[in-house]
Amino acid sequence: MPASILRNKQMTQVSQLLRQIQQQQQEQQRHQQEQQEQQRRQQEQQEQQRRQQEQQEQQRRQQEQQEQQRRQQEQQEQQRRQQEQQEQQRRQQEQQEQQRQANNKLQETNDSLQSQ
Repeated sequence: MPASILRNKQMTQVSQLLRQIQQQQQEQQRHQQEQQEQQRRQQEQQEQQRRQQEQQEQQRRQQEQQEQQRRQQEQQEQQRRQQEQQEQQRRQQEQQEQQRQANNKLQETNDSLQSQ
């Protein structure tokens, strides 16, 4: 077999081998890029979940705060009613005292009239 034909054959084989290597490299790169893209999407998803959890935690705290405010308002309302009741009782006692004094005076007047 002439040397030139042999050399041509070898060159063809070498170029085919190079092409195969290139294709494999490209395939590998494509695969790597896909993996990176997938990782990027996963990270995005995780970030989104983290933000959602933060929001939920914030909402939970707000609800707790609102519940606490509601209970405080209830307590204040109860205190206000108790004060009103006490005020009313105080006025009643004053009236009863006035009534008692008036009755005493009346009794004294009656007594002094009868003794005359």
